[in-house]
Amino acid sequence: MITEEISVSKLLTNYGINYSSLDNDSKDSISQQGDIKVMTKTLEFLVNVVGVSPKRIEKCPSVLYLNPNCVKSNYEELINRGINKEKIIGCLHILSSEPGVIRETYDYVSNNYGVETFNKNVSILGVSVSRIKEMERFKGKMSKSSILSAAITTLRAGEVGTILSICEEYGVEVSSSFFQKGVSEITEIVRICKDNNLEISGSMFRKSSIEIRKTINICNEKGVPITGSVFLKGSEEVSKIIDTCRKHNIPITGSVFRRDAEEIDEIVDVCLELGIAVSGTVFLRDAEEIRRIHTVCQKYGIEISANVFKKSADEIEDIAKVCEKYGLDVTATLFKKSAGSLDKSMSYLSENYGRSYLTPLIVVTDSNHLKKVFPYLDSRGTLPAVVTSPAILGLKFEEILEREKLIASCGESDIVKGRFNPIYGLSRKKYEEKKKEIELRGVVSK
Repeated sequence: MITEEISVSKLLTNYGINYSSLDNDSKDSISQQGDIKVMTKTLEFLVNVVGVSPKRIEKCPSVLYLNPNCVKSNYEELINRGINKEKIIGCLHILSSEPGVIRETYDYVSNNYGVETFNKNVSILGVSVSRIKEMERFKGKMSKSSILSAAITTLRAGEVGTILSICEEYGVEVSSSFFQKGVSEITEIVRICKDNNLEISGSMFRKSSIEIRKTINICNEKGVPITGSVFLKGSEEVSKIIDTCRKHNIPITGSVFRRDAEEIDEIVDVCLELGIAVSGTVFLRDAEEIRRIHTVCQKYGIEISANVFKKSADEIEDIAKVCEKYGLDVTATLFKKSAGSLDKSMSYLSENYGRSYLTPLIVVTDSNHLKKVFPYLDSRGTLPAVVTSPAILGLKFEEILEREKLIASCGESDIVKGRFNPIYGLSRKKYEEKKKEIELRGVVSK
């Protein structure tokens, strides 16, 4: 036990750690369980050998009073297992696992959940296999990822069962975020949602019930519709965002809550300077990126529409270069795909069918789909119609064959006035209605 607090403070300061930034519980735990010699060895290993930043240790001070040999052993075990060093540093508490736990859990999880699990959920390596098996009793009621998320928490099996019952009662899909809350908190959030006619979705459980209620009150006071995106920000920031949008006469839509009030001010200033309409999609990018996007669009003669902000400046430039390579003008439609995908489609079309098929609505089709559909239509002699009616490419290959059969059964032609039969252009719902109509007329043989 450490009796001289100043000794702890001085030790941490020597390693760049701000002792005063630790919460009182952490200070008490270090004083009660820590040992200067042990902490010195642990700090020496984490800071000077591994390269952990002081800020990381400030967020997980419990690692300080562990056996330094155990910390080192667990770290080496994780590295040997191929776990990324940055992921370990971002999840220091797993180094506090008892010897052998990481090895046993790694083997069990990789065999039953897949090695890729550790890319998303490194924390599970600090959980014993027995704990994971305890949560597996709920296999039929939640996904594998949710099982592991529940295992990481301190919730008892009974509490997890109650949470699942609440989800089942209200028809809510179970998500990992649920298990960050206690039963009483989840119950309160559900009640708030029901009282305010809000969709009870997983995203609602990322905030506390108190914060949700504050946000609702602010929206009601300011006359703003309460949508799920409002809860992306804290209540105080929501209030600032609403006021900022009204100051600039910006419609208060879901996308504005992706930014804070200060960022919105910066975005508006840049848009006014560059003559860009302040639309919903513009808030997908920060002010600096908007300026870069404008520069790229100017360079390649691209019209700045709402769609361009769905891509970064680098992505736009990559798409422009691909279009330049094949002599195709850049249009908003092309931003639905990546430059790599467009390049594959354009390469296939130009090499096998000629440049006349390089139109935006055709080249946005996945190259693998084109490789199935184009040869078939070519064999049928109907391929040229793709240029005037490319909507057929939105159908799966099997759907094209099915509709072709229905058209033939009606005695109609695949091509009508140089375009594909309108039946190819029907939505899936409309197609099913048309099919039933034809069946009722007795055109299709039973």
